[in-house]
Amino acid sequence: WSSDVCSYDLLLVNEPKTAAQGLKNTQNNYGSKVTGTWQPVDIGSGSAMISGPSPDNSQAVTVLLFTEGKALVSLEFDSAPDAPTDPEFVKDIGRKQDAAIKAGLPN
Repeated sequence: WSSDVCSYDLLLVNEPKTAAQGLKNTQNNYGSKVTGTWQPVDIGSGSAMISGPSPDNSQAVTVLLFTEGKALVSLEFDSAPDAPTDPEFVKDIGRKQDAAIKAGLPN
């Protein structure tokens, strides 16, 4: 396993309140995909990150969730079980995505 696999989801909704609720729902949905504890991070609004093994220990999973206005962002990194994605790398990607969303998000 030579590299991480990243998936990126961006959901635009009608209002920031809906995005915030969607973040909580998405966080709960990851309970069956990764074992660990959500930690707050300083990206967008309501951001949280989790990193740990998948329930079957077949891979390491790192997830960053945040909102920016009406946007809900989910970044998931899957890697070898003994090589979780570096949290600083994940945060760097998240900050870049947040900046791109701020620059291009319609009002």
